[in-house]
Formats: sequence, structure tokens, C-alpha cells
Amino acid sequence: MPDGNKSKAPFKVGPVTGFDPNFFVGINQQAFDNWTRCMSGLTTEISRFLQARLQEDLGIWTKLASCKDLNEALECQNRFVQKAASDYFDEASALSRLSMSMATEGLSAFRGEAGEQAKAAA
Repeated sequence: MPDGNKSKAPFKVGPVTGFDPNFFVGINQQAFDNWTRCMSGLTTEISRFLQARLQEDLGIWTKLASCKDLNEALECQNRFVQKAASDYFDEASALSRLSMSMATEGLSAFRGEAGEQAKAAA
């Protein structure tokens, strides 16, 4: 670029504008901490659900083997399918609520930190 057309940065870094890179490092660290805590909570919930469902899924074979006729087996299978569908629906709702709660918590923490930084800069 010729000397007469030097581009200027859109903002100055440093205390002149109040730009603090540590603010963004802190926000990113807080976001990462929140993310890991949330993922741990989701993983725990999913693991609990899968363990419970696996036990029920394995138990159906014992129940089916003890049925005396086809009608009893079909009724047993129908109850199993209805319970499984209900369990999966309930778990999807629980995971949705948990995810929304975690997202809201993370956003609130971000807004609180950003507000504190803005007050400190003023």
C-alpha cells in the first residue's frame, strides 16, 4: 500500500478504548467450564437411562419365555413396547429440560460477567 493510503485499525487495543483481552479469556474459560459441567450432567443422565432401559430390554426375554400362549406373549410384548415408548418420550423431555436449563444458566452467567465488565470499564 502506498504511504498515503495506510489503513487504520477499526479500534485501538489497550486501555485507551477499554478493550481488555483478559475479559474474553475469562468469558471463554467460563463458557468452557459451563460446557464441561453440562456435558457431564447430560452424560450422567443418558447413562442412567440407558442402564435402566437395557435391564428392561433384557428382562423381556424372561417374561416372553414364561408366557403360556401366543395371546399372552402378544400382551406382554404390547406392554413392553408401550412402556419403552413412554420411557423414551419421558427421557427426551427430561433431556430437553436439562439442556434448556443448562443453556439458560450459561447465558445468565455470561450476561452477569459481561455486565460486571461493562460496569468496571465505565
